[in-house]
Amino acid sequence: YDGSLQCNQGEKISAQEMQKELKGIEVFTAENKRDSLMRIQRCGTPTGNANVFEIDRKDLDQAKKLGFQLWTFE
Repeated sequence: YDGSLQCNQGEKISAQEMQKELKGIEVFTAENKRDSLMRIQRCGTPTGNANVFEIDRKDLDQAKKLGFQLWTFE
């Protein structure tokens, strides 16, 4: 997730900045998406916005070791 919180709290990390953490992994696309899950409306709670990166499946295990996870929301 991008670090953004409701009521403009938290510190949002851009997809371009977060992509730097994927050092050594080729990124085909990078965008910010909502996970579309229901959330309580309360200041300071997560927005559900995440930076999503399209990478080759062979690099998924390496990305997971860096703290990323497979995007399963559509």
